[in-house]
Formats: sequence, C-alpha cells, structure tokens
Amino acid sequence: MRRERFKSLILVVLFIISILQVGIIWNNEDHSSPFYFVTKYLNIPQARPERGTVDEADLGAGAKQILLNPFRITLCTGDEHYTVPRSSEEFNKIKETVFLLIEEVMGGRALRKDIEQETWNSLVSRKSILFEFDVPIPLDAVKWAIDYYNTSSDAPENVWKILVIPRESSGVGFYVLTSRGAIQFAPKSVSMSSLEKLYSETLTATDANNLNTIEYSTIHEFGANSYPGFRGDVMGAIFGRKSTLFRNLKSSVLFFVRSAELANTVLGDDINSYSRSNESGADMMIYKNFSNLYRFYSNGIMEYSYIPSVVVQDKGDVYSALTHALVFVQRIKNGLLDEPELYLSGISQDEASWQFTFDYIFGDFPVFFYHELKMMDEVVIQENAVVIRANDKRIISCKWALVDIYFGNDIKELNTAFDTIDVTNISRMSVDDISIVYYFDMTGDGRKQSGGDINQAWPVWRIEDPEGGRLFIPLREASKK
Repeated sequence: MRRERFKSLILVVLFIISILQVGIIWNNEDHSSPFYFVTKYLNIPQARPERGTVDEADLGAGAKQILLNPFRITLCTGDEHYTVPRSSEEFNKIKETVFLLIEEVMGGRALRKDIEQETWNSLVSRKSILFEFDVPIPLDAVKWAIDYYNTSSDAPENVWKILVIPRESSGVGFYVLTSRGAIQFAPKSVSMSSLEKLYSETLTATDANNLNTIEYSTIHEFGANSYPGFRGDVMGAIFGRKSTLFRNLKSSVLFFVRSAELANTVLGDDINSYSRSNESGADMMIYKNFSNLYRFYSNGIMEYSYIPSVVVQDKGDVYSALTHALVFVQRIKNGLLDEPELYLSGISQDEASWQFTFDYIFGDFPVFFYHELKMMDEVVIQENAVVIRANDKRIISCKWALVDIYFGNDIKELNTAFDTIDVTNISRMSVDDISIVYYFDMTGDGRKQSGGDINQAWPVWRIEDPEGGRLFIPLREASKK
C-alpha cells in the first residue's frame, strides 16, 4: 500500500513538471529554471534587487557622463560668447570641475544667496564659463549621478545652468540657475588660480579667430526690450560673420547592415528564448517571449514593450528607475554606437512609472529625429533619440532611433545670423533657447527624399518654448556673391 502511494506521488510530481515544461516551451522562455515561469504564471512577486547591485560594473562613471552630460558649454570673454568644442581636453576638465563644485554645494559647504533673474542675465555677460543642461535636472537625479545623498537644505531643488566666474572679489563666482530662480554660492573646493588657468586654456581651445567659429551675444546684451518673451540668456549670432560653412550629416540604419549584431546586443544572453518573425515584408523584425516584445523597424526605430501589466505599487523612486534605465541604455549604446554622445533631455512621471528622454550630440551639434508611429487610430510623434519608461522593478517600454551617424562630404554656407531666422513675428514668441542642430525626418517620405537607407540632414534652428515645445526651422543658404 505504501509502495502504491509512493508511485502515485511520483506520478503527480512528474505531471506537475510536465506542465511546467509545456508552459516554458509554449512561451519560448528560457530563464535557466522553471521558477521564473511559475512566478509569472501565479503572479508571485520576485525579490527586489538591491539598489546599486546592477550587473554593469561601470554603471557609476558611465551613468554620470550621460546623466550630467551638458547640452552646451560656452565661454564669455566679457564681450563675445563662444561654444567650447566638445572634443577639446578643456571641455572634460570643465565638466570635472563643475561636478566637484556641485558636490560641495549639495553638501551645504558653500554659502547660499538667492539672486534676481536680471542679475543672472548680467552675470552671464561677464568673463565666465556657462555650463548648460537641456532641461533642469531634479535634485534626486543629481544626487544619484554623483552618488552623494547627504544633501543640505540649501541644495538647489534642480540644476539647469551653472555659471563659473574665475575671479570675483576675493573668491570664485559660482551660480546655479534652477527652474525657479538663480542662486549664488561661495565655494572653497576650487581655487581662483586653477580656474583662471582653465579659462585661459579653454579660450585658446575655442579658436575664436577661426572663420567657422560662431560669435554669440545674449538677448540681454543686444535687445531684450525687442524680445520681451525671450529669456535674457538666450544666445544669438548678432556680430561677426553672418554665415558659416557646414557639412551634411548622414544616418544609416543598423537594421540592414548590422541586423545580427543589433539583435545580439539588444537581446543579450536571452536571445535564444525569443521567437522571431517578420512583418510587412522585410521592413520589420519582431522578437517576442513570455515577457518582452521587441520591434525593429527598417527606418532605424527600435521599440520595446514589457508585456505583463504594470502595477502602480511598483513605481518606486527615481533612483531605482534611473538605475534600470541607465543599465539598459548603456548596454545598447556601448555595444552598438561608438558615436554619438547621449545626454538627458527630459524627466517626467505618471502614477505608475518614470519617463526619461535622451538625445544625441554629434561633434558639437545636437541631433534630433522626427518619427511617426501609428498605434490604432492614433499617430504618436517622437522627436527624441530615446524615450524610455521604467519603474522600481524593470524597463517598461522604450523607443530608440538606432542609427549610425557620420558627416558627409557635401558643404554648404548657411546663414547663422539671428535676424535670418525665417519665423513670422519671432519677437512675440516665448523662447527659452535657440540653437543650431541637425534634424532627421525618419518617416517614409523623408527617407525617400534622401534615397535608399541613408538619410541626410542639414542644420536647422531649434527654437524651444518654456513648456518644452520645439520648432525646427531650416537655415537659409547664404547668397553667393
């Protein structure tokens, strides 16, 4: 009797194992053990990973370089403003100096004093270095990036722009512009002599006498009364040369020439757990398993979705979401794209997740994309290189323009003077920033205009309003004499 019971028990165990095996095979999932399938099927919560125990050993340094990568660094001589070349050694020295000063400010070791916006506009015109992010970086994200959490109550709530004046009275001038106003700090960690040396070396690196170096002035300097809706520190080319030589920028799609590398890098060690299918002829590759869905479009867009439902309770704090986002972004970026650089261009949240946007910079120019994705009866427009949603547990979704970017051989002379911007009543607009960028149209018609799988772009004006809206206006070709 006991023997029969033992046989029955063995049969029950074998029956359960067979169900698990069928489930795993049915979903084409391979996670080294059947327990992953069990937890998904029964909705058993998995253990939460400890913060910082990600599987990327170089997350800290690499993440800081992306998260705190400036949109632009400019140098002011007291009369003119010049963009600091990103390829210069001085550009990296400025970044490291600013990171050091930020840590001092966060720790409350630098005295704080709030100042008026008009004072900030005047200070930007002094002999100084201006370090700008594309958007205000929240305090929590800055703490995460520099790995410094014991912040004082005097720390700024976010960091948008940083102004360093090498010599001001008896010390270094250090100012932080936030989304709410400007703050003066009195730091001690960097000496006047070292900053004056860095300033001098940076001025040499900008090569202000080069015919292709654009000379800028701020709205505050040349006509704030004529542009009442403009921020005073918006820069435009007013004096000096009215035109500049530019090369065309090209992008090629990884989908066709590097498809095997693309799939292996994005899917990683779990690639064998995915089923593959093609849709719309050869214009889309789809990889799917129990939890994850990847679509690779022939125009270069990669779309990822986490299939199971997401619960509000898993939102968590920005630290965990940033960790997941940066691990995902760095792994793909380091595996596929030596260039261009990535920088953080937006942070937002809803009730269940955090959303981060990242954009490209190639050479000294930001690069943007226009892409339309039809979802049911809705057309979703994306102009960022990367849009990624994450929570405390995982990546939820991602859309990424995965393309190779390189300069072409064609050259045009384009007008860079502020008064050549082809916008009606620009003086009546509300403007936070104007910059020269490259802009790719990744829709079907846009790609056909360039021919084949290689798209090209010429510089355009990017005009950004206080709500984050963007207007892209082509630069006019200079008239030939």
